[in-house]
Amino acid sequence: MFVVWEPILWGDWHRPTSRTLTRISDSRAAQFWDPNHLVSQELKHAIQSGSPMPKPKCCVAYGFYWDMAAIFPADARARAALPEPAFFDGEVAPRAAAIESKLKELVPGERQ
Repeated sequence: MFVVWEPILWGDWHRPTSRTLTRISDSRAAQFWDPNHLVSQELKHAIQSGSPMPKPKCCVAYGFYWDMAAIFPADARARAALPEPAFFDGEVAPRAAAIESKLKELVPGERQ
């Protein structure tokens, strides 16, 4: 799992603190700071270029995608374009049950 933090809200203009990083307690998660919104820009490009990325129903602030979850099947590989996600939606907190359900579906028997 990759977690990408980016500056959007008024308190986000510095790298996430240890306290913020502890919100994601799964030891399999790798967390990254993206102060230049590179991931968001790539998502926007993929969505606008006709790739299989669905257009999200939410989660755009100041022109950047944020507070979203994208789940790709284990065999998905990023090439010239992003592969089709098995799940792509947000906001993360209200969609937590749906995110967990999709993870359990894709990785049955795996600890979530």
